[in-house]
Amino acid sequence: MPLRTACKRGHVMTPDNTGVRNRCRRCDALRHALSRNTCLRGHPKIADNLRFDGRAMQCKTCDADKAANRLSCRRGHEFTPENTKWQKGTKPGTLNRTCRTCMRRFFRFRQLHSRYGLTIEEYDAMVRMQGGRCAICGTDKPGGHGTWFCVDHDHATGRVRGLLCQPCNVKLAAVEDPDFMAAATRYLSAQAVQRAS
Repeated sequence: MPLRTACKRGHVMTPDNTGVRNRCRRCDALRHALSRNTCLRGHPKIADNLRFDGRAMQCKTCDADKAANRLSCRRGHEFTPENTKWQKGTKPGTLNRTCRTCMRRFFRFRQLHSRYGLTIEEYDAMVRMQGGRCAICGTDKPGGHGTWFCVDHDHATGRVRGLLCQPCNVKLAAVEDPDFMAAATRYLSAQAVQRAS
């Protein structure tokens, strides 16, 4: 008997989808799932509420309940009140829970990539190369609002030079601007004259 390439419903007969006696596992799972009116938790068995996971049909409502009751995100960060953000879901009246740590990391990656062409891995490698410290003052505290060191780059060429803490990055920007340095020198000289008189 020749092997079929697809079942009657059009499911491709791959080795993973072919069961005993050359039957389609997906069709068998659907037939078995629809033989009962509800899933084990009592959710209605209708075609819109079922998902095939490779072995059997799963209830989408149960999957959503499991996701809502998870204790951590996919990367392993715990869902604490400080680390949890609720966002409007795709279906009306639903909420999706997201991990703030992962969101910060994603937005930081987007910023690094768009501004400097760096990936998170390249940034982490630079932090390790500098020993987790600022390249100028050597502090291990990034300063500023976040927990990330500032990426120092040459404004003329765009070439990344190193990682700095927030205070050093601000001071270096001032030093590189000759007009600012001249104005700052005049200001400090005027203040010294005022104090002397």
